Amino acid sequence: MPPEYQNTAKMKKILSFCIAVLLVSACGRHNNNKVGKPISLPEPTETQHIVYETDTIRIVSDNDQKLMVQPKFDKLKGFEAVADENEYLSFEKVIGNCLVASSGTGNLRDLAAYDIHNGEKVLAIANYDGGIESDKEGGFVFKVRNVDYTLQWDEATSTWANEDNIPEAYRGELLETAKTDLGCELFNGISIGLFIEKHFDIANREVKDTGAFYWKYVE
Repeated sequence: MPPEYQNTAKMKKILSFCIAVLLVSACGRHNNNKVGKPISLPEPTETQHIVYETDTIRIVSDNDQKLMVQPKFDKLKGFEAVADENEYLSFEKVIGNCLVASSGTGNLRDLAAYDIHNGEKVLAIANYDGGIESDKEGGFVFKVRNVDYTLQWDEATSTWANEDNIPEAYRGELLETAKTDLGCELFNGISIGLFIEKHFDIANREVKDTGAFYWKYVE
């Protein structure tokens, strides 16, 4: 190969290397400008434990009373979610840009979602029954009890009281199966409740029923 071609090829390699270095450097400066400088976080105390962690944040539960979002860089914002008095606060999941948590002391709890970037509460739902699942639409589904519709066994008449008040949409096989599942355990006052599935659209901050529902024993 003639010397002039060798020199040209060598120059191209050097130029490509220089461009790559400049790009990496620029990306590093961009990321640093966005999140700031790294900061050191304190070690969790005896009452604290880490429930979620990434390269940029960690979430710490403090004695089941508080969730602390702790940024690892000085330009990111941290915040705390605190339970009401005499209640417990539990980490559920991080979905998209939402920290999802539940609070309460019984089977049914209050569900809340917070914007993980600034701590804004974007969702507050009562009578949460679990079953959080993220979806491909940029949100998540969960289940809540509809306390307006409960069937109670009346031993004197051997019938389910209040059944006439149940909308037709919630009748059918699922309701009959829930009755049958109780079997010989029927006693005066035993109840089955209605639970429905809801979807939360994170981007639009909208809650809608999915149409799915089920019945089960309630205390």
